[in-house]
Amino acid sequence: MGKEGLPDDYIGREQAYIKHKILESYLKRLFMIVGRSKADVINFVDCFAGPWQEGDKFLADTSIGIALKQMESCKKQLDATFGRNVKFRALFIEKEEKPYTRLKTFLSENHYPTIVAECIHGEYAKSSEEIVNWCKEGFTFFFVDPKGWLNVSDLRPFLAIRNSEFLVNLMYDFINRFVTQFDQKDRMSDIFGETPDFLQDALPEERQSKLLTLFRKNLNKTYDGRSAFVRIEKPGHNRILYYLVW
Repeated sequence: MGKEGLPDDYIGREQAYIKHKILESYLKRLFMIVGRSKADVINFVDCFAGPWQEGDKFLADTSIGIALKQMESCKKQLDATFGRNVKFRALFIEKEEKPYTRLKTFLSENHYPTIVAECIHGEYAKSSEEIVNWCKEGFTFFFVDPKGWLNVSDLRPFLAIRNSEFLVNLMYDFINRFVTQFDQKDRMSDIFGETPDFLQDALPEERQSKLLTLFRKNLNKTYDGRSAFVRIEKPGHNRILYYLVW
């Protein structure tokens, strides 16, 4: 363990540690609730899988390792406690060559034999038909964690899937730099459902609140459900890095 109880693999990545702890706890609750009540098949889809800065050979400090570990644990608990033989499946999408090679190698090592795990090399938006078909059976949870830009139009085919939930990272600190730039109007309209020109002179708190509201409304134009969020700040600063919206 490093400073203030932070695992060594997360030193310098404090915000990633918070994000991964949220993902871990949410998946555990969600998988148990869904597995107990209605789903014989539970799917996990990671649209920007990586791995990127992993420090553990089992990828315990990545969304890949976290998801697979929780799926395996919940599968065992559902069987032992409720007599539910739920099939768990994971699909990881990664477009960059080096991380994809690492991902494919890791999955081939079969550290989680009770989980059906697959990967796709490419951009998730260009594989939307394949992914939607893969999700036809059971309940699907989508983890959408881009490095920067996020096109909501690319998410529409997945948001329309009825039996699904999402955890989406809105990279606020990155996107906020471009909100009022003229050459980014089309991109802003895609993310927020409209061009937020009215925020040109808005105070930071007002801008944060209104952009987050617009983003959630834009998702709900396709997704038939409710949304909530948590803010992740830069360590030691009163500055929002990103919002996790689910």
